[in-house]
Amino acid sequence: MPDFYRVCGSSDHCRADCPDRLSWLKCYNCNQKGHEWKHCPRNNDAKGTEAPSKARAVPEAAKKTSREIPLKVNNSTTSPMIVGNPTQSPVVVQGNSGSRPEDLGSPAPPEDADMDEANPPPHQQLSIDNHVGQAAPINEAGSTSTKQYKNRSQSPKPQDHMKIAKTNDSSDVTARRNQHSQGQPTNTDNMQSINISGRNEGDLHHAESNDSNILQDGIDGGCFILANIRLTATPEDDLTTGPIVVTVLNIYGRAGAHPQRSAFFSELLSIPIVSTTLNNAYRSPTLVMGDVNYSFDTHRLADGSLASAPTSWTSLLNDHYVDCFKDQKQPAWSVNSSSSTIDYIFCDTISHHRVNDVEQVFISSTWTDHDLLGITFQYDNPNRRGPGVWKANPLFAQSKQFRSELAQHLQSRQSDLASIQSSSTPQQTWDWVKGDVKTFIKSYQLADNNWRAKELKRLQKKRNMMLRQSRNRGLYFQVLETINIQIGALQESVAEVQALKAGKNWQAQRSINALLDPNTNTVHTDQPNKLRIAQEFYTSLFTPDVVEPTVIQELLSSVPAELRLDTTDQSLLTSTVAFEDILEVLKESPRKSSPGADGLPFEILNLVVRFPPLREILTQVFNDALEQALFPDSWNVSVMTLLKKKGDSKNMGNYRPLSLANCDYKCFTKILNQRMMIVSPKLINSNQIGFIPGKYIAENGLRCQVLMEDAELKWKLANQQGTTSTIHRDIGLLLDQEKAYDRVNLSYFRAVLNRFGFPASIVNCLYNLMAHKPNQDQHQWILY
Repeated sequence: MPDFYRVCGSSDHCRADCPDRLSWLKCYNCNQKGHEWKHCPRNNDAKGTEAPSKARAVPEAAKKTSREIPLKVNNSTTSPMIVGNPTQSPVVVQGNSGSRPEDLGSPAPPEDADMDEANPPPHQQLSIDNHVGQAAPINEAGSTSTKQYKNRSQSPKPQDHMKIAKTNDSSDVTARRNQHSQGQPTNTDNMQSINISGRNEGDLHHAESNDSNILQDGIDGGCFILANIRLTATPEDDLTTGPIVVTVLNIYGRAGAHPQRSAFFSELLSIPIVSTTLNNAYRSPTLVMGDVNYSFDTHRLADGSLASAPTSWTSLLNDHYVDCFKDQKQPAWSVNSSSSTIDYIFCDTISHHRVNDVEQVFISSTWTDHDLLGITFQYDNPNRRGPGVWKANPLFAQSKQFRSELAQHLQSRQSDLASIQSSSTPQQTWDWVKGDVKTFIKSYQLADNNWRAKELKRLQKKRNMMLRQSRNRGLYFQVLETINIQIGALQESVAEVQALKAGKNWQAQRSINALLDPNTNTVHTDQPNKLRIAQEFYTSLFTPDVVEPTVIQELLSSVPAELRLDTTDQSLLTSTVAFEDILEVLKESPRKSSPGADGLPFEILNLVVRFPPLREILTQVFNDALEQALFPDSWNVSVMTLLKKKGDSKNMGNYRPLSLANCDYKCFTKILNQRMMIVSPKLINSNQIGFIPGKYIAENGLRCQVLMEDAELKWKLANQQGTTSTIHRDIGLLLDQEKAYDRVNLSYFRAVLNRFGFPASIVNCLYNLMAHKPNQDQHQWILY
């Protein structure tokens, strides 16, 4: 049979002599192209040589049979803790929590080697005590199950200061340091940080990190983080009083010659607090993780010891710790065609039964040159919280597939819609439509999240399977790049959703640990009493003071008679709301705005109202509200969250209530507001500058300052001339109404609108909108 090579299709030569194959073939010994390792001219010197880009290693000491403890789930949980001190390399520790453990470490079913296109389918808080190392920004939160990850990129630099950050990421527990794309230098002066956040199914926790007391500047040429993660109720609590959940030692080993690497670990163990912590793991669960920059397999000496790590270090790991990945580990660092196993996660033997799951995940090469190693670690969580308020993902509105499936769903529900319409009012029908859409989006959102997780897991398994293949390695590398691109695209989409969830919560105080009952002067920390205190306070606040009708009429009698709306203005206010008016408001509405209790943001609502059978229903709802003050029941339901202003956090008066109304309610009030802004300027005094477009509220402050300076100058001149008796003694009075935006006397409100000539239907509509909100609002209180 003649020679034939199927890659280039030539019959002139066989595979070993193919010039095309030699052009991309690369030797792992000399890092040159054109030959294989076994034909390398430097093959005789291969022993001890290192990869030119980076030589690293990972501790995987000889395993003792006595420590072959199988990974299993322990439903009794412990609490989390991390101590941080980064310096020179980006290191990531992440986690994912849930009440149902994931089986990330189980073997995958056999996969097809073909590459498919990735197409989508139809508070308890943690505090951080830094004990050793250089400072790093820190961020944290608690959960019942945490998944710890570790990752590193290139060329880190030390960071000298600590930063405080907060997060509301409800799906991952993450302690993270810098990530950078391969081949680019890492500047950790601005980017090093540790972030921790988490969510347990049925539990939502938020956390705030605190500055660390740095006791040691680290080790030159390498860096480490030693951290205690503690559960605290509020950031003001003493960090030494909370229970320790877990201790973490995160390492970035020193690069360079083997003696220098070994010296790093000797210096590390010479630090008392590090040595004491690692040798007394029985005091609290302890994790040792990081890029140690050495390999057990390639740097063994004749006596079995390691060239890059001292015996004291390897013996410590062998005697007291278990490699969480054991024999499942694959090369975790790769640059071009070079790869190595240099990243590890160890857990102490006492707490190893709490490690429920292990996972090695490829991360997009645009982010880092390391894989993500993860474990699920169970810990106890004494306090439980609800899952919060559901809201639809506004990014779905940009998905062609989602829009198509939503249209199909609405189309399939037309018969049910007709049945509902025949026996219900337009307001009840509209509420039914929103509830049905909400149910559909919940189902779609769950399926979409599950698909992303399964697709990422499938691609990661396929990638790992290819890396394990010794045959046809060159051919697999051609397909591997396609898999990496698809994994990167999925990770980008997941990160976008997580960033959307985090939102502004990183910058906000979201925890109310205790509230003072003003009636009994007692501080309560339990959730029922905190809810009671908040409801009583705002019920009292929203109840306006009684005002005499004669006093209102006397005040309004001073309003000039010409300050009234004419018939043209009244006709504009009462004109029928057209469907085009609703679309215009939706088009101008802010994106990524928080929805109300129905969870439907403007982006989703804009898709729903465009369905032809629903246009007439929504238009009728808006016109009934305008003309007859008939509102859907959902308009009287809002979600209230309390935002801290200043002062004592136990005082309910130091919180600003923020009520989140449904987006369809906001659309209606926007239409009313736009019309009133057209006719109202003629009724507003020119001296009023607050809340007037084109004017700045600080102008009145400047006017007051000029008046005071002018009066002071006149008094000085009068004193010099002895004419003070001729100067007018005027008074300036500043009135600040308590909680001016939270309450209004409805009788006074109605009388003012009537006095300025607003149509009766508009007055009735606005009166009922205001009257029903405080009295019938079914507030869903959020006390984080």
